[in-house]
Amino acid sequence: MNHPRRDDDQTWDRFFDFVSDADDQLTRDEVGSELKKFGVDAAPAIASVKAALEARRAQARLATAKQQRAAVTAKLFGVVSHSAEQVRTNIRSFIEERFQGSGQAAYFRKLDEAASDEDLQSLMDDLARLDALTQANKPDDADATE
Repeated sequence: MNHPRRDDDQTWDRFFDFVSDADDQLTRDEVGSELKKFGVDAAPAIASVKAALEARRAQARLATAKQQRAAVTAKLFGVVSHSAEQVRTNIRSFIEERFQGSGQAAYFRKLDEAASDEDLQSLMDDLARLDALTQANKPDDADATE
């Protein structure tokens, strides 16, 4: 024990045994009165421990929230990207069915250039309007037979 290590548990145990009573039967109130008798204010230490515990709980809640957010984001991204791919597929089918030649090529190029959901929506709206105009300008089958 000439030069005990700073973190030697046995040394600390012997020190605390030396400076404290060997009575392990003290109640909480008795400990409080002993601390008061020696002029030790435990309130800052208690507040510090409570703050450390609350900080640890907050870190745990934050870690849980980050995991949940990542899971929700991944799920949402999967749905959105699946939805965007489905919209692209639907537009591609529509273009194949309704257009021929250079018109079809132009709309395929626009579809390939559509980078965002807004671009896809705009293209879909344009195609729907054009289809409505085309359908309105087509002669009825009854008119064609007369």
